[in-house]
Amino acid sequence: VCDGRESVVCDGSTTLNECEGCDQLRNDPGESCGPCGVDEYVCSGEESTSCDGSTTLNECDGCDRLRNDPGESCGPCGADEYVCSGEESTSCNGSTTLNECDGCDDLDASPGSSCGPCGFDEYICRGREDIRCNGSSVGNSCGGCLDLAHSRGEECGPCSLDEYVCDGEENTYCDGETTVNACEGCGELDNHPGRRCGPCGLDEYVCQGSESVVCNSYTTINSCNGCGDLEVEPGISCGPCDVDEYICDGEENTTCNGQTTASVCGGCSPITERVGASCGECGEIICEGPNDTMCLNPNRNTCGGCTDLSLTPVGEACGVCGVNECRGRNNVACIECGPGDASYCTQDSDCMSSNCINHRCTREGFSYIPGGTFTMGSPSTEAGRNVDETQRSVTIVNAFFMQSHEVTYQEWNDSSIWSRSPFEAPQNPSRFVDICDENCPVELVNWFEALAYANARSLSEGLETCYRLDHCVGILGSGCDDVAVCDGDFSCSEVRFSGISCSGYRLPTEAEWEYAYRAGSETAFYNGPLTTEAPNRERDSTLDEIGWNYVNSGGHPHSVQTRMPNRWGLYDMSGNIHEWVWDAYQSTAHESSNDPIVNEGSRRVLRGGSWFLYPAMARAASRYTQRPNRRDDSIGFRLVQTIH
Repeated sequence: VCDGRESVVCDGSTTLNECEGCDQLRNDPGESCGPCGVDEYVCSGEESTSCDGSTTLNECDGCDRLRNDPGESCGPCGADEYVCSGEESTSCNGSTTLNECDGCDDLDASPGSSCGPCGFDEYICRGREDIRCNGSSVGNSCGGCLDLAHSRGEECGPCSLDEYVCDGEENTYCDGETTVNACEGCGELDNHPGRRCGPCGLDEYVCQGSESVVCNSYTTINSCNGCGDLEVEPGISCGPCDVDEYICDGEENTTCNGQTTASVCGGCSPITERVGASCGECGEIICEGPNDTMCLNPNRNTCGGCTDLSLTPVGEACGVCGVNECRGRNNVACIECGPGDASYCTQDSDCMSSNCINHRCTREGFSYIPGGTFTMGSPSTEAGRNVDETQRSVTIVNAFFMQSHEVTYQEWNDSSIWSRSPFEAPQNPSRFVDICDENCPVELVNWFEALAYANARSLSEGLETCYRLDHCVGILGSGCDDVAVCDGDFSCSEVRFSGISCSGYRLPTEAEWEYAYRAGSETAFYNGPLTTEAPNRERDSTLDEIGWNYVNSGGHPHSVQTRMPNRWGLYDMSGNIHEWVWDAYQSTAHESSNDPIVNEGSRRVLRGGSWFLYPAMARAASRYTQRPNRRDDSIGFRLVQTIH
């Protein structure tokens, strides 16, 4: 074609086939060929193509890959081989097994065939390649094959003490015919048949079965199972009261079973009371003849004990000019006359102190209080009584001195008393100094301050102190400025009492205080009963004679010793001011009857009533309590000293 005006070009470069030839090709290059179509045609020049290869994929002339090649071993023993089954697969040409155990080797015997010495066992497979006999049984215990009537070792004989043994391989026999006893039994007999028995040897043993013997009877001659005649038969009455009887004493004798009497006193009548038991206050039940009892010494002696003091009667003259006096509950001592303290006296001139009280020389300001027994508390019928006044018998063992009046202003402020005290001299705590003289009782004193005063007075006279006061704080008598009630400035965190045997001054115990108050009396006041209804503010004529109280005091305490004393010379035991005692408060009666004392407790006991309280609270048995550090313008104290 024209390629512009000046040239021409061939329009195209056409070829006839893919091999760049002009003829039409029978098969195009790249077209599949071969038996499995996995080869392809290629140009063989410009005008023809040819198949490039004649590939086959497996040994069976098939095209797929075979799982197992022909000729490969197969079967359970590997004795077969694979063969073509068509062009695309192979198969095992058999499933050969060599033996009955599914193994490949030859077996020595067939499974199930008989084996063993007696042919009772059989062969069984032991895996695929082996076989074994399933046991080596023998028919019997003798090594034979037949069943035995009795196995070797089996018990035999009448007592089963023998055993069967082998008689060859097919038989056994009993080796022995052992017997043990005369009753043709196997156990050992207690006695031999025919031997004599019975308590008198008149019987004999016989077989009871094959294993035991018994006495064929039990012949006796008497009631005690003996063989001889008895003098007295058992059961016949004997003894002085015919309440005993004869009993067997062995087999050949009888005896009376005692010399029993119906009572421990030797009589035949029954005794209702137990001899030796307590009776009365001090007595003991004793025999009074063979058929009766009596209480010996039922009452307490004059000193409150149970010992017989009839040989030394209390109050009887003794020595040159003395008198017998109780020393404890069961002892009497002769108190000689003389001028010294606690000596026997009949008048003031007999004493150095010119003070004869209760027939004893007594230092100035004190009264002599003898030991003795009294009934503490009040009867249930007493007017004004409280529930904590249970009555019980109490013994004060030792005599003691008691101040005849409460501690006064003058005694509290006496510097000589405080000169040896470890505490600073006290202030005067009293609230009524402007209306009361130096003989008025000191008040607004707490319990700790009363103990400190007692120790100070003991030290000033060279006596033992009765109290150990530790960890004390404050100033004695200070801390309350013109008030009726307050907590005192002075107190101690620890107090120890050395006991009533202490030789120095101390507070009385609650029992000592009431004993001294009563001085032998048993009424509400030591001079008589309460005459007004209680509680009330009415004047009581009995109390008026002996004490200052709410009704007659005019609202303040009075000088000591201005009212009538009791028979032991003690003033103001009822009224004027309440008095501290040593004891802690306990609402129930103390267990002890001798010098009872209560040491531990948070509150302390006050006794005697005061100018501020009603008449009923001034009774002998009336009790009041307060904290030990508490001060009150109606509370004071008095001291005692034990006589040794």
